[in-house]
Amino acid sequence: MITQTEAIVLKTIKYGDSSHIVKVYTQDYGILSLIAASGGKKGKKTKSYFSALNVISIIIYYKEKQNLHRLKEVSYHNKNIEIGNHVGISAIKFFLAEVLNKLIAEEEINLDLYSFLKTKIDELNQTKSGLKYFHINFLYEISAYLGIKPNFCEEGQYFDLRDASLTNQLPQHGDYIDGLKLGLLKNYFCNGEKVNKIKVSQILDILIAFYNLHLGGLDHIKSREVMEVVFS
Repeated sequence: MITQTEAIVLKTIKYGDSSHIVKVYTQDYGILSLIAASGGKKGKKTKSYFSALNVISIIIYYKEKQNLHRLKEVSYHNKNIEIGNHVGISAIKFFLAEVLNKLIAEEEINLDLYSFLKTKIDELNQTKSGLKYFHINFLYEISAYLGIKPNFCEEGQYFDLRDASLTNQLPQHGDYIDGLKLGLLKNYFCNGEKVNKIKVSQILDILIAFYNLHLGGLDHIKSREVMEVVFS
């Protein structure tokens, strides 16, 4: 059937000489993979819609239980979108799109998660300051929609990565944080303390380790290095 929905672009790969496969997170169907023509004048214009974390409106030929759906039409959801974002915004979008591509595997509808993503993308597009903190705030906040939000603001000497909670008892495993690293998390997420780029990277290391433990798949994020160079 032909259907229309909103979608957030997660990944685009070339398919043959004149097509692309686009992985999107949709409002009405969850994760979908689309095949889109990229040859010719119309195809080249279509390809421009599929930059990382673009929010688009799509009309597709949808078949239930099919892995690949053919794209019929595409347009920007926000007609006033600015093309050619700040290089820092683009770097963050590539990083977050790669992370989301690994974290979100569900095909079922999750309207709360979709709404969160759309809101945060709008915020990112309009961010004028504090850009270097956006990705760590995003990763902290999205955890609530994935059912594994850590609480760094309670009392406790140790943060148990497995339980996502603080405790005064030393965990009987190695997946915990204490000392200066725990202080860093508390100061940033609980007390609003600004941190330098080295500490931002340390916080990101901890968040990635946390997600790896619970969801897996974040061992190597290619776009991280580029993003950190942009903000160096």
